[in-house]
Amino acid sequence: MVLGLERTKKIYQAYKTVFDSPSGKMVLWDLMTRFGIMRSSFEGEKPLQLAFNEGRRATILFIQQVLKYNLSDFDKAEKEYGYHD
Repeated sequence: MVLGLERTKKIYQAYKTVFDSPSGKMVLWDLMTRFGIMRSSFEGEKPLQLAFNEGRRATILFIQQVLKYNLSDFDKAEKEYGYHD
């Protein structure tokens, strides 16, 4: 179990290293806006599309959780990169 914990710490640190760079921040912002962090996943009576959209969204939420990303970080990114959908 300790090896698993150490590996997880290394992976999380890698996420932070990658997404803390200017390019990483730009890519994260693109992923956030492209995969629906700021919009609903619901698309009428299309349950499979909803599941697909939520899967994409969940991936970005996981990255945000690893990075301890908060709303003020989102505001900064929006000012720097602008919002697109």
